[in-house]
Amino acid sequence: MELNDYVTLGRSGLRVSPLCLGAMTFGPDWGWGSSVEDSKAILDRYIERGGNFIDTANVYTKGHSEKIIGDHVGREPARPWPGSR
Repeated sequence: MELNDYVTLGRSGLRVSPLCLGAMTFGPDWGWGSSVEDSKAILDRYIERGGNFIDTANVYTKGHSEKIIGDHVGREPARPWPGSR
C-alpha cells in the first residue's frame, strides 16, 4: 500500500492517505510515549512517504500531541489533514 494512493474520506470530498497516522502517544506527558524529537521524526517520515491524514485529540497527552503536530506540520505547504475528536 502506498500512502499517496489517496481515498475519499466518506462524503467529505477530502482525499486522504489510506493509512491514518495515530498520534495518541506524541509527547511524554503520560510518563511514556514518543519524545517531541521522535514525534517530529515520525511525522517527517510519514509526510515524506505521502501521508496526509493524522489522528489526534485534545486529550492525547494532555493536548501536547496537537501542539507537536501543529507546530511541526503547520509550516508544510501541503498540510496534512488532522483528524481531531
